[in-house]
Amino acid sequence: MLFTPTKVAFGRHETFALRYSWLTKGFEAVAKDPSIFTS
Repeated sequence: MLFTPTKVAFGRHETFALRYSWLTKGFEAVAKDPSIFTS
Protein backbone atom coordinates (compact mmCIF):
# COMPACT_ATOMS: atom_id res chain seq x y z
CA MET A 1 0.00 0.00 0.00
CA LEU A 2 1.35 3.40 -0.96
CA PHE A 3 1.12 6.08 1.73
CA THR A 4 0.54 9.59 0.38
CA PRO A 5 0.49 12.11 3.29
CA THR A 6 -1.68 14.59 1.38
CA LYS A 7 -4.43 12.02 0.77
CA VAL A 8 -4.93 10.40 4.19
CA ALA A 9 -8.54 9.64 5.19
CA PHE A 10 -9.94 7.91 8.27
CA GLY A 11 -13.18 6.06 7.57
CA ARG A 12 -14.75 8.99 5.69
CA HIS A 13 -17.36 9.59 8.39
CA GLU A 14 -18.77 13.04 9.13
CA THR A 15 -18.88 12.51 12.89
CA PHE A 16 -16.43 11.33 15.51
CA ALA A 17 -17.87 9.52 18.52
CA LEU A 18 -15.96 9.64 21.79
CA ARG A 19 -15.44 6.26 23.37
CA TYR A 20 -16.23 5.56 27.00
CA SER A 21 -13.42 6.70 29.32
CA TRP A 22 -11.34 8.53 26.65
CA LEU A 23 -11.88 11.88 28.39
CA THR A 24 -10.95 10.39 31.76
CA LYS A 25 -7.82 8.76 30.37
CA GLY A 26 -6.83 11.96 28.57
CA PHE A 27 -7.33 14.06 31.70
CA GLU A 28 -5.28 11.65 33.81
CA ALA A 29 -2.51 11.61 31.20
CA VAL A 30 -2.34 15.43 31.14
CA ALA A 31 -2.34 15.57 34.94
CA LYS A 32 0.63 13.17 34.97
CA ASP A 33 2.52 14.82 32.08
CA PRO A 34 1.23 18.25 30.87
CA SER A 35 3.23 18.03 27.63
CA ILE A 36 1.88 14.63 26.57
CA PHE A 37 -0.17 15.98 23.65
CA THR A 38 2.46 18.36 22.26
CA SER A 39 4.82 17.56 19.44
